[in-house]
Amino acid sequence: MATLITLLTDFGTADSYVGEVKGVLLSQVHGVVLADITHQVAPGDVRAAQYILSRVWQRFPQGTVHLAVVDPGVGTSRRALAAQTWPTLYNGGSCGHNFHSSMLQMTGFNPERRARRQGLG
Repeated sequence: MATLITLLTDFGTADSYVGEVKGVLLSQVHGVVLADITHQVAPGDVRAAQYILSRVWQRFPQGTVHLAVVDPGVGTSRRALAAQTWPTLYNGGSCGHNFHSSMLQMTGFNPERRARRQGLG
């Protein structure tokens, strides 16, 4: 089965940013399928992105990668953040602990519980 990647951004569609992201993904990930959630989130509105992603993530097949880029500091030296809730991967910039904590909590991901189950904690 092909890798499915959803895209949720605050890029808008008036310029080439979305096309550039898609071009990079298509040229780097063999057989990838891209699905746009939206690119019309208000610039930097992390809470809106959280709400939108919380409404749609369960509608996608297991193993889907959700790429969310809603961040006024995109392109800076801040590190990216990825989290996996088996079997779904969430990926985005480190734009605030609250966004990621809320997303992980919403999906039932508990890193401490997972570490204990795997004998790591």
